[in-house]
Amino acid sequence: MVTSPGAYWVAVDVNGCMASDTIAIGQSAFPMVNLMSDTIL
Repeated sequence: MVTSPGAYWVAVDVNGCMASDTIAIGQSAFPMVNLMSDTIL
């Protein structure tokens, strides 16, 4: 489970055949949402 930004990698060896991969996870701020009050027309 990813809990913080950073580079995460995995390496696998199956019967002598190796593979690896890396992914970079970033963090963005939550968008600011402003909901106006309901209006009846």
